[in-house]
Amino acid sequence: MGKLLKTMIPTYIVEILKRIRKVNSFIWAVFRDAKRFYRFSGVFIKNEAESSLASLITIDYHRLEKGLALPNPRIGFGVTAAGDLQSNLVKFMGRYGVKSVCLEAISALSEYYLFNEEFTKNDNALYAEYLKIFQSINVDDYADFYAIAGTVETSREEVVNASNINYKQFFKHRHSVRTFSNEAVDTALIDEAISIAQEAPSVCNRQPWKVYCVQSGERVTEILKIQSGARGFEDGPDKLLVISVDVRAFHYAGERNEYWVDGGIFTMSVLNALHAVGLGTCCMNWCVDKKRDELLRKTINLPASEVVIVLIAIGHYPEKFKVAVSPTKETSLVIKYI
Repeated sequence: MGKLLKTMIPTYIVEILKRIRKVNSFIWAVFRDAKRFYRFSGVFIKNEAESSLASLITIDYHRLEKGLALPNPRIGFGVTAAGDLQSNLVKFMGRYGVKSVCLEAISALSEYYLFNEEFTKNDNALYAEYLKIFQSINVDDYADFYAIAGTVETSREEVVNASNINYKQFFKHRHSVRTFSNEAVDTALIDEAISIAQEAPSVCNRQPWKVYCVQSGERVTEILKIQSGARGFEDGPDKLLVISVDVRAFHYAGERNEYWVDGGIFTMSVLNALHAVGLGTCCMNWCVDKKRDELLRKTINLPASEVVIVLIAIGHYPEKFKVAVSPTKETSLVIKYI
């Protein structure tokens, strides 16, 4: 019956109906994204969940770090940021205890007040609040407490020497691999790679990403079938990484697309880090409809506040294998000097 109807409907009508279907699908996809941002970001509803408060603390202590790292910091800068930071610290520590983000913030505040020593004498209330927070922890319990956050001095020579690798060859030999050996991937290698990748930059150093490592072969195959872009090698990867970003880390309307940016930067760092520890990878997009997105969420128990950025299949290289050439564009088509 369906085939008969298609032959009876003019081609231009069929094309119009297809376009309407695509527009409808697009509108619902945008609505779902907007709904998640509305529900979990701090733009519309004050969110004081642990991860949300932690991101606010990170935003403000990083503001102080950036100010201290300027060539000539202004005495007395950052008073508003310091005040907001201390207020959120008191709130966070009262509810969730002393976590790493608290130590980072207090360490940054210590350098901030040392720099502003003369200025803080004129604002005893703010400084007194800081002292109360500082004295609530025992800094001797934490190694190199004053170096946890703030600034550190480096040199051109140090940075150049540390960067002395053949990065061009490193990059040229990183491929999307679709043939893996049967050797199991030690999770210690994955831990090492993720630790390296965490050096990736993110907005205000919020590091909103999460990594879910799927270890069961059956579950890896199941998820790759949901993604549907791994036909022909669903059974090959030993493990699968699902990279997501927590929307609760964002608090401004202008950040509505930032989780894709931060998630993308982190993904590339993960791919390079896995390459550095000797593992093969294949990066697969997560451009899916609501049904498949919900299937993955249910499979790995993904919180509603997180968005999936990408899947990465990983495994050891076989002795010999083929990869796609994937030619790159001419550089002149990519860069424009203005």
